[in-house]
Amino acid sequence: MRKVIAFAVVAATALTLAATAMAATKNVRTGDDWFVRPSATGFPTVRANRGDTIRWRNVGDRIHNATVRSGPSRWRASVIQPGRTFSQRVRRRGTYVIYCSIHGYPQQRMRLVVR
Repeated sequence: MRKVIAFAVVAATALTLAATAMAATKNVRTGDDWFVRPSATGFPTVRANRGDTIRWRNVGDRIHNATVRSGPSRWRASVIQPGRTFSQRVRRRGTYVIYCSIHGYPQQRMRLVVR
């Protein structure tokens, strides 16, 4: 019985480490009134896997944030200063609509699809 429990603990630890090792970081550029790329038409979309980290990098001259307008979970970066980043690990699958609440929806928005 002890061998079975020990094996189960080792297997669970290995699976956890493997899932963490497979997690990626997706980078999203944030500029003045856009996400992903300048002059984006429609909804720019970023795809990620559950457990990935999304990193917004402010390449603009003004402050921004990343706020979930709709999706399986809610979170918000309060302020992303020019030249700085904000990172968020996504743990729930689904489609998130994210916008900058400083500059408004729909001007600065994106879609994040987590598989």
